[in-house]
Amino acid sequence: MPLSSRVCDSILELVGATPLVRLARIRQPGAAEVFVKLEQFNPTGSHKDRIAAKLLERAEAEGILRPGGTVVEASCGSLAVSLALVCAAKGWRFVAILPDSVTHEHLDTLEAYGASVVLTPASDGMAGAAARAKEVAESGGAFWPNQYESRENAAAHACGEGAEILQAARQNGINAFAMALGTGGTLGGVAEALKAEFPAAMIAGILIRGDRGGALDLPLGRPASDIVYGADRTIEISEAAAWQMKERLAQEEGLLVGISSGANIAGALQIAQELGRGKSVYTLCCDTGERYFSLAGKFQ
Repeated sequence: MPLSSRVCDSILELVGATPLVRLARIRQPGAAEVFVKLEQFNPTGSHKDRIAAKLLERAEAEGILRPGGTVVEASCGSLAVSLALVCAAKGWRFVAILPDSVTHEHLDTLEAYGASVVLTPASDGMAGAAARAKEVAESGGAFWPNQYESRENAAAHACGEGAEILQAARQNGINAFAMALGTGGTLGGVAEALKAEFPAAMIAGILIRGDRGGALDLPLGRPASDIVYGADRTIEISEAAAWQMKERLAQEEGLLVGISSGANIAGALQIAQELGRGKSVYTLCCDTGERYFSLAGKFQ
């Protein structure tokens, strides 16, 4: 049924089934085609909606989450927003634990969904936020999904983006998939799905590097960004280059996306140049760029 004709009983029915777009202007002549999955078409504008829905639906089915229950999670922003949406739709209370470097756009969105917010020092990284989430869960009896250790993380992306990319790959072929390294759920899940049918497809993990002393200045929340989750190779993209690509995508392709998406596409374009004409590279636009305007001053 066309989306415009559907009547949904819940906003959660609109998670997933996001479109793919072929880059038209930004790709170099003679390079492989680059297909980008637009995850900003999810309800909160982020691919994290997929894992948020799966994590909480599983907890509900297992009786861990009951009516009126509380969920607590550590996040650098996007997963917190996704969990806030699911909790709002289901009637649960949500407590988001975030480093205090998170953008105010993320905080404003969490407030709009009715979430409670606890900020931890950015110097403690995501490890500090996770430790605080564990404390809150243990002291208050809340459900802590713990995205960094949950098996549902990769599984949600394998049957989500992975399965959806496979549908397109069967028609257009696939030679490579590129994705920034983070919790490992997206890269690992998609890699598992793709390798099952296209074992020769190259999986590239993208390392986003800071421009001063190797440390990230942006609140990207990567507690283990050097761990390679099923990748055949890694590509380093600086956070400045990721931001520049983010800006170019808006101005040259009409894609208003986030910083990780800029890194994803910068890496995918590099691979496309290496592979050449007649090949296909896939990647994700993870979320909308509307949550990152306040960070522009870091690059001006």
